[in-house]
Amino acid sequence: EDDLILLEDIEEGAIVETLQRRFQDATIYTYIGEVLLSVNPFRPIQIYSKDTMHKYASRFSYELRPHIFATAEAAYKSSQRGINQCILITGESGAGKTEASKKVMEYIAEIADGGGETASRIKEIILQSNPLLEAFGNAKTVRNNNSSRFGKYMEILFDPSGAPASGRVSNFLLEKPRVVGQGESERSFHIFYQVLGRYCETGALPPQGYHYLNQTTCYAVKGIDDAADFEDVLEALTTVGYDKAAVRSFLPSFVRLWRFW
Repeated sequence: EDDLILLEDIEEGAIVETLQRRFQDATIYTYIGEVLLSVNPFRPIQIYSKDTMHKYASRFSYELRPHIFATAEAAYKSSQRGINQCILITGESGAGKTEASKKVMEYIAEIADGGGETASRIKEIILQSNPLLEAFGNAKTVRNNNSSRFGKYMEILFDPSGAPASGRVSNFLLEKPRVVGQGESERSFHIFYQVLGRYCETGALPPQGYHYLNQTTCYAVKGIDDAADFEDVLEALTTVGYDKAAVRSFLPSFVRLWRFW
């Protein structure tokens, strides 16, 4: 069943069995009434293309199979009727909350009506905020290679035409102690390793050469290219208003200061 409330026997065994069958079929989304339940597949699945986004646009959630895009569409559609909407994404570490929030933002940026140059710029900032937030607020933990070490409340305001007019991100509960010490098999925030990966050839030491980063033996993460990710961070900085050349010229000298740490 696409909706667990339609099961004949709503008890734990039947629910787990249904979710397991759907997971094995690469179907990771299931409804519980108006709630969308997601099971992290821990592998890439091709269900997030722009064609899929437009398939869910202007459709009701019951018309198509459960999907994060259906939830985003329901919220967007209601907001256009003047009803304020809130999507709450919750779950344990590694459940996929970070990815789910990104998919909601990607959907809104793709589907939201035009609005001209200003709206296009706001859409781009909304999308590019993710690399920045992840670089400075996400880290590798024992259970999750890209775990958010903070909470965030993201707001998007729309004009009467349905185009994004402004946005705001409020962060809270940032796990700052991770900067000075990490657990075994964990890392500090991504940004440290991204910067060092990019500037190691210009005199920077590897992560194990810095006291604030060598409290663990974990310096690299399988599947994460820190140097390449830093290029994405530079692009994001440019999009939100920073001068890329100034950032590039500043960082090497800043890295050299880390040696005192």
